[in-house]
Amino acid sequence: FATLEPFNLPKLFVLAICGFIIAGLLATNFKEVYLEIDWKVWVLIISFILTMTVSSIFSPNSSILNIYGTPGRNTGYLTYLCLVVLFLASVFVSKTDFLLKFQRITLYVGGILLLYGVFQSFRLDIFPYNNIYSSHVIGTFGNPNFMSAYLGIFGTILFVLYFQYTKAKSKSFLIVISFALAIYVIMATKSIQGLLTLLAGVGIASVFLLHGSGYKRISKVLFIGYALGSILFGSALLSRGPLSEYLSGPTLVYRRVYWDTALRMMIDHPFFGVGLDHYGEWFRRSRSIDNANSYGALYADAAHNVFLDLGAGGGVFLLIIYFSNKRIIF
Repeated sequence: FATLEPFNLPKLFVLAICGFIIAGLLATNFKEVYLEIDWKVWVLIISFILTMTVSSIFSPNSSILNIYGTPGRNTGYLTYLCLVVLFLASVFVSKTDFLLKFQRITLYVGGILLLYGVFQSFRLDIFPYNNIYSSHVIGTFGNPNFMSAYLGIFGTILFVLYFQYTKAKSKSFLIVISFALAIYVIMATKSIQGLLTLLAGVGIASVFLLHGSGYKRISKVLFIGYALGSILFGSALLSRGPLSEYLSGPTLVYRRVYWDTALRMMIDHPFFGVGLDHYGEWFRRSRSIDNANSYGALYADAAHNVFLDLGAGGGVFLLIIYFSNKRIIF
């Protein structure tokens, strides 16, 4: 109870244990794993680890923080190494039955967080957290934005499942109640991320559901509408287009400063970055003069964007490899 961030370090502890256990299981079945996974994935995984290692050694801030990350964030070398192991294991075991199990687990976790979020909304939390946010609904993430985003994913899955259980009245009723509660808890987090995630997820799901039901023309029109909406929203985040005036709140304005500063870090340190999870140490020296004059008291220990955080911390090559991994998998 004497720390500002009681969540990330225990999660890193669990992640490290699970990561090394899974690495051992993969190593004992190395031949099968090696033959099962495409060689391109192997090349990218090895390249990512090597680039991350070189960046951690030769970055301007080569210290213990590169391994464990900044306190409160803990997204250093150890975290990404374990996530790479989980990524490799996911590629190996990803079959149709595994995806169904994964969906089930996501729903179970979402259900627990949903009930916990309801209790937190009435300030009935079992732990006396004194968090820095405007909402007490932080789930087990310790952050209302993360809680909101996860429930957006949870709500999207519920939306799809409703059409699978329309004939099962008890299940469909439970899904409707859970969906309504998810919206309530998302609103209680006072974070727009969950609503945007839910809106995007429901929209994409609707396109596929309509297309699969034979309404192909309607699905195409809906897809075009969502594509245009995504472009307008993306432009608004960059202070462009007709929606920019509606997305000019302090949170989004500050994020533009964070993103601009991360890009400057990449430009100034393109090869090795400033060190994994060292964004906070370089924030004030890397931001533009205009941002320093306009937001002098502003500080952040992360770019609030995974891609920019990796690029700023590990360099351009690490970012390219990260993008390439996503392209190969999808």
